Amino acid sequence: PPVPPPVPRPPPGPPGPPAGPAAAPPQTGVVRRAAGKTWVDTQLLEWPENDFRIFVGNLGIEVNDSMLSAAFKRYASFEMAKVMKAKDGKTRGYGFVSLGSAEDGVIALREMQGQYIGSRPVLVKKATVTARTVKDKRGRAVTKTVNVNNNKKARPNHLGGH
Repeated sequence: PPVPPPVPRPPPGPPGPPAGPAAAPPQTGVVRRAAGKTWVDTQLLEWPENDFRIFVGNLGIEVNDSMLSAAFKRYASFEMAKVMKAKDGKTRGYGFVSLGSAEDGVIALREMQGQYIGSRPVLVKKATVTARTVKDKRGRAVTKTVNVNNNKKARPNHLGGH
């Protein structure tokens, strides 16, 4: 009887994706403490060091990072702005703005108080960034590298309470 032709095989290539969920690369964050709990904040290192940071409160649900940035870009030392969001993606009603100089910061505090960003007049004040930061014996912020996964039920940055 005739022999059937061989079945063509795909050329060898890189292996496929791993079977389990992809592990996120480790991230370094600042160790923070409040309300008896300690966690690693991986977003704090995104902000410039030694900036003049402003808390902006009473933001409407329509305000996003670009709208907040647009409101403060007129200041020469503007660096970045971020609206804080809950885990479900909805705004928490406040955000932060980073300015490179204290002079611009003081002017912005005076000029932006009560100005409308979106549909509401905002409340601005100097942010207190270091209040929750854990410091070492020399007064430097403690950092830690953590693995961050995308499992919403788990709290990957939570180190446990005291």
